Amino acid sequence: MRGRHRWARAFIVLLLAAGLVWPSPAGSEGARKRWRGYTVTQRVYEALEKTHALLADEFYDEAALTLDEMSKAELNPHERALLHQTRAYMLSGKGLYKEAARSFELCLAERAMPEAAELNIRYNLAQLYLAVEEHERALDTLSGWFEEAKNPGPSAYYLLAIIYMQLERSEEAFEPARQAVEGSSTPREPWLQLLLALYYDKEDYPAMAGLLERLATGFPKASYWRQLAAVYAHLGREEDALAVGQIAYELGFVTEDKHLQNLARMYLLHEIPYRAAAVLERGIAEELIEQDSEAWELLADSWLSAHEQDRALGPLEKAAKLSDTGDLHVRLGRLHVEQERWEEASEVLQGALEKEELDDRGRALILLGMALYQLDRLEEAADAFADAVEEEDSRLHAERWLMHIERRLARGR
Repeated sequence: MRGRHRWARAFIVLLLAAGLVWPSPAGSEGARKRWRGYTVTQRVYEALEKTHALLADEFYDEAALTLDEMSKAELNPHERALLHQTRAYMLSGKGLYKEAARSFELCLAERAMPEAAELNIRYNLAQLYLAVEEHERALDTLSGWFEEAKNPGPSAYYLLAIIYMQLERSEEAFEPARQAVEGSSTPREPWLQLLLALYYDKEDYPAMAGLLERLATGFPKASYWRQLAAVYAHLGREEDALAVGQIAYELGFVTEDKHLQNLARMYLLHEIPYRAAAVLERGIAEELIEQDSEAWELLADSWLSAHEQDRALGPLEKAAKLSDTGDLHVRLGRLHVEQERWEEASEVLQGALEKEELDDRGRALILLGMALYQLDRLEEAADAFADAVEEEDSRLHAERWLMHIERRLARGR
């Protein structure tokens, strides 16, 4: 489970950046006002104000020097708490999350902050514990925060869900993940991604389809469109799957070989062969589709489904030439026979019979015999049909042809 959801860690930095709550330099009560009997002197207030300005501009080293100088002075508990709190923000900005967590702990230990400020600090501390992989402490801290917080926002539920995921407790992650998404009119992409992963674990494909619709339209990416098409197909919504594939293609999201060929196959499945051929020809021309036997055969199939035999010939010839077996040569030979290209048919079919691997040898011999017969090469045709008699599936057909040729030869052609 941990490996499958490791991607969740990628959002920890985003959580820290978006979630850390910055107070005014003197706390929520403002400068010179009392809190639990403690005051903030003008000197401390100015030092904190200067530090916050430096932090806003990301001058972390300069801010650290200001805080170090401030720590040398005699401070009351409230001022010390503010010092630890500000140092935590500075350390967090430098990516020193473990040290930042320790500064928040020292801040809380002073017990000299307003209740609202303490709540914010505990929330921030839970994020930092998550960042340094102290997941149990993160859960304990955030659970305590939830007990006291009024109307927790969707970000908090997402944070709780992420912590559960890191603890490999995905069942417990589901409800907060759902609340994060449903509690926001514009849920963030990571929230939708997490809930999607949890619905996948539950094999709830209808719910997955709904989330992927939101992801594909709200955060357009090729992966979301492909996943949505796959989910629609799994649900038996083939027409919707094709529509999604077509939209993704038109948006430029379908650019990989296998995805282009899959789209072409979907068009063929829905009897839209011209579009299948168009997708394949463009993909081949733009070198997005590898020009191997499979791709050329699929293009040939598309043109054949569209009853465009002449346009299928070229792709089928290329497919046969690249194939290790004789089966595509037989298909090509049959197409030549249907179009009465007897010489071309005989050459291709003879090539097919020379291949070591050939699934339907009898059919190849029958077609070769027919082509040779039309070329008035009766003895060679008889030999081909005689070989076909040895193949069980083609014996009866070959025997009839042999009898016909023997009668002609007996009459002197």
